[in-house]
Amino acid sequence: MDEKVLKKRLQRMMGFAIGVGFALVMAGFVFVNMISSTLESATQENMQAETDEYVKRLNKQIDSDYQLLDTAATLISDSNLEMNDNFVTILDEANRDNDFLSMCYFSTSGQGFIVTLGHDPSWNVNLSDLNDEIQRVVQKSFQGENGLSNLFVGDYTQEKVFLYSVPVYKENQIVGALAATDHVEIFGDILDGEGVMGGTGRIHLLNSQGDFLIRSSDPINDHDVDSIFDPTYGELQFHKEEYQEAMEKQESLYFSFVYDSIPYRMYLAPVGINNWYMCSVNSVQQSNAFVYQIVEILAIFFLIVVGLVAFILFYGYRMVGKHNHQLFQLAYYDQLTGYYNFIYFQQLAKKRVSLHPDGCLTCLNVRQFKFINEIFGREAADRFLKHMADQIASSLKKGEFFCRESADFFYLYLFDRDENVLQRRLQEILDKITNYEEVSDQNYRIMMSCGAVISDQRKMVYSFDQMMTHVMYALDKAKETHQNTIWFFDAKLHEQEVMNNYIEGNMYQALENQEFKVYLQPKMDLETGKLAGAEALVRWQRSDGSIIVPGEFIPLFENNGFCAKLDLYMFEKVCGWIRSWLDQKIEPVEISINQTKRIFFDGRYLQDLQDILKRYQVPASLITLEILEGTALEDVDRFNERIRQLKSLGFHISMDDFGSGYSSLNTLSKLDIDELKIDRGFLMTVSSQRNSKEKVIMETVIQLAKRLELRTVAEGVETQEDEALIRGLQCDYGQGYLYSRPLPAEDFTTLYLESREGKA
Repeated sequence: MDEKVLKKRLQRMMGFAIGVGFALVMAGFVFVNMISSTLESATQENMQAETDEYVKRLNKQIDSDYQLLDTAATLISDSNLEMNDNFVTILDEANRDNDFLSMCYFSTSGQGFIVTLGHDPSWNVNLSDLNDEIQRVVQKSFQGENGLSNLFVGDYTQEKVFLYSVPVYKENQIVGALAATDHVEIFGDILDGEGVMGGTGRIHLLNSQGDFLIRSSDPINDHDVDSIFDPTYGELQFHKEEYQEAMEKQESLYFSFVYDSIPYRMYLAPVGINNWYMCSVNSVQQSNAFVYQIVEILAIFFLIVVGLVAFILFYGYRMVGKHNHQLFQLAYYDQLTGYYNFIYFQQLAKKRVSLHPDGCLTCLNVRQFKFINEIFGREAADRFLKHMADQIASSLKKGEFFCRESADFFYLYLFDRDENVLQRRLQEILDKITNYEEVSDQNYRIMMSCGAVISDQRKMVYSFDQMMTHVMYALDKAKETHQNTIWFFDAKLHEQEVMNNYIEGNMYQALENQEFKVYLQPKMDLETGKLAGAEALVRWQRSDGSIIVPGEFIPLFENNGFCAKLDLYMFEKVCGWIRSWLDQKIEPVEISINQTKRIFFDGRYLQDLQDILKRYQVPASLITLEILEGTALEDVDRFNERIRQLKSLGFHISMDDFGSGYSSLNTLSKLDIDELKIDRGFLMTVSSQRNSKEKVIMETVIQLAKRLELRTVAEGVETQEDEALIRGLQCDYGQGYLYSRPLPAEDFTTLYLESREGKA
């Protein structure tokens, strides 16, 4: 949404508001006229609504008191309190906290005690000795119900009170009742007030016989009457017996009476408790006068509203129209740099991609930006971000756009699709950004990462959401280097992204489903030409039969630590095959198993190996553990200590891929290993350059190994010439495609073990 669209919407909204305002004013006049013509019915409805409200207030007060008692009853149930001084003390504190006149507890046997404000507790009180109303309500609680008494004079307080009672449970059994008394004035406070029906009405609380329980402090007459049916209360305009019968049935009633020549109207609404009634009384004259006042007030009010609404709409429209640019800035612009924010960038980019899918989405990020904040301060870092935004803005073509998402993340949408052109443009932008005098003058080098994805109808078209996903992946790849790097997302990278996601998302399930299969590659004795052993290699065979080669998943497993689980899994699978050969009376051969650094120094490593050996009853002497040379060179003493532990269990130890890293002949002499495996790259180099220095080095390594009493294995033997070369260098064993590719363990068993003449 741009600024023009926002302005048009604002105009439509203002037009709608004016229309609504006019409609409200018209409705107001109609409403006033309706009120004028329906005064009588409106007055009745007002009495009913207000009376019902007082019923709600009364019930709310009663419910509140019940809730206080239920809370105290729950405390008694949960605390397993006995009827002793401590119990009484707690009840007395609860009584004072809740402002009851008194509280009492009775067990189902009828025995209990009473605590009263300002009096000593009364012990061993018999329920049967108390007021009938008390007995009725407490007995009701013994039956599992809450109870509320009618008005009575308390034996201890000598005041007119009401009694509440709730059951007390222990282990889902009723064991007693908790009760409390309260002043009748607590209800009087609810019913009394100057606001009853605009100050002209009275509210009373009656029983089902029409007797006053609570009478308004401002009665319509001064006679001391007990009932609304008392002749001195007023001249009744109805048959008393009919209404008393209706009250017994708890029906709502309207009727009129005259007192002192003034007509009054009365509304009775059942409270729903003890057959009580809420009674509202108002004079017809006063109630109509009140309504007339309301009509006049409403008329004036609506006139004021008309003027006020007109003023607000006029003033508001001018103000909003004046400041809509500022609103647009707040909604769609970054407050620090003054350029687009990410919300507006997304809108523009999605619209652009939907109309013209060709383009390039780029994300720029400052390496270790937090240290710029820390070293130079936040204000300096903010100035750098503004500089960054200015340099990007100055490098864009017409129609291209960018934004700052947050912190040091900037997104650019460029129209170019040629990778070389984009590489030059983006490198120029990076150079401008990193050439920032305020930082560079202090010998601090700013490093940037840049990821980009190109959507091109001639090659690959992406949606905006896909571009966002791919550009972040490209940015992550750029961050793996330690220089100003621009990384373009391409199809190959996309395939790798999908495969990596599949591998890490399914590796645990694959292990559980035993999709990792053992493949064995023979290791041949160069002197006899016979099978000397094999190396166990892993292949991931998915449920559909397709194979994932180790080069795709091993690097990921080494990074995320899953290799430790896979190492133990392969070790156990090899032990299982050796056990199978022994059970079939097949003479087993020594199997080499790769072990990664992550598990080699794990605290449970030795115990896990021993547990597996014990489970399969396999001698450790049939297993060689292959360790990469990098594992050994990091800490020779620690490495040798672990080797001694493994060799004490019977394992052989081999250093794998010797010559692939920073090999040290001096370090080799310090390692307590049994075998040295020469990396296949060494042999490839020597094979292609027969008189090379590498051949001399390889020969020296083999001779040194022999002097150190180490077996030597050459990997990557693929031709007869390779075999002749390593045999001439007096290498002990050869391994490679010349002899066999890695085979499934089942095929290896058939081709190499079962076909041998001798069996164990």
